[in-house]
Amino acid sequence: MLAKAHPLAAEIGRPLSQTYYWSVRQTEFATDLLFADAHSLAALYPQFLHHGVRSFASPDVLRFLGQACPNKFRGEVTSTLKRRPEGVRLRHPANGNSIKVYDKQDSVLRVETTIVNPNQFRVYRPSEGERRLKGQKLRYGVADLYRRAEVRQAAHGRYWEALASVTGKTPLAPGSGFGMSSDHGGRSTLPSTQSLVGGRRCSVGSRASGRVHDPRVAQP
Repeated sequence: MLAKAHPLAAEIGRPLSQTYYWSVRQTEFATDLLFADAHSLAALYPQFLHHGVRSFASPDVLRFLGQACPNKFRGEVTSTLKRRPEGVRLRHPANGNSIKVYDKQDSVLRVETTIVNPNQFRVYRPSEGERRLKGQKLRYGVADLYRRAEVRQAAHGRYWEALASVTGKTPLAPGSGFGMSSDHGGRSTLPSTQSLVGGRRCSVGSRASGRVHDPRVAQP
């Protein structure tokens, strides 16, 4: 693979005794739930959107992404709701990483995790030159790809469980789209709210999420 992608790698690195280091800048993992037909998904998806917009506060988003101690988090957490050609997407970014849900191809419900800043997560491995295992920041190198997959699997499990806790039958606004204003990019908006996260004032749902807590969503 290296020879095909970069034929001069060995020649360039030889004078400096450097070997090629494989790394990954961004990874995306998705889990699809296939419904029997488009009608079945259409009957439930508005309820999921309403639940996610009105109930998932910043601590919930951080818990989905594996942050065990939200009070120690330093950064911004937002939620955005956007109508796209392939479906409606609810996305929760936190310091570059994100988890989102959207419908596609009429009968597929997808939860997807994007990891851009792996150092937000931990991996159990030894330091270079040591044998003792200890918790360390996740690296960009491909050696830690397995851990990214584990993070994704756990995040999706928590998100699916939170979505499944919905008991209401109210969409965002029956008969009127989302019931929210939209900017020129098609992004639906709700009034901005603020919350203190880890001692720092962060925007919580400046584009989508009202700060309404739902006790049915498990807390960290």
